[in-house]
Amino acid sequence: MEFDFLANHADSLPDKPAFILGDRTLDFATLHRQASRVANVFTSLGCVEGDRVAWMSFNSLDGAEIANGLRRAGLVIVPVNYRLRGPEIAHVLNDSGAKVAAAGPDHVQAMNAARADVKGDVTFVAVGDETPTGWVPFRDLMARSSEQFEMVNNGLGASMIYTSGTTGHPKGAWRPNGVNIA
Repeated sequence: MEFDFLANHADSLPDKPAFILGDRTLDFATLHRQASRVANVFTSLGCVEGDRVAWMSFNSLDGAEIANGLRRAGLVIVPVNYRLRGPEIAHVLNDSGAKVAAAGPDHVQAMNAARADVKGDVTFVAVGDETPTGWVPFRDLMARSSEQFEMVNNGLGASMIYTSGTTGHPKGAWRPNGVNIA
């Protein structure tokens, strides 16, 4: 069984900073609550243990909440390089088999431009104020989401990082859970 480090820190160090970004701080108790809400959001979209969720954004506190929420739900985060464009983004989504693709406010348009080339049934989630047609607004999902979630232990890995693709298209490399929390 995997140790739930986030719940442990939320219980023992609730007011200690988990992340600091500029003048904003996210403490462990808040991160735990938000990560549980995120886990509920993605399971409400039909994600089950081992499913891949693509995430395209700059570093942000939203990203920290999303990454930790996906881990709690046993989902695999697929970070999408913000320098990629249409066909390259579509390749990462198609190759990874992402069930959901989420983008931060500065990257919704880039990911939306790739939609036409994405195969399969992928749900697109917009984090931020802009929600293009056919996308689901993350804010609305979070507003209805519970702060209670029992962590899922996923043996598949916590993330799939795409390489630079020096011999062709980028290739996904699995990163086990322990690497991300060590």
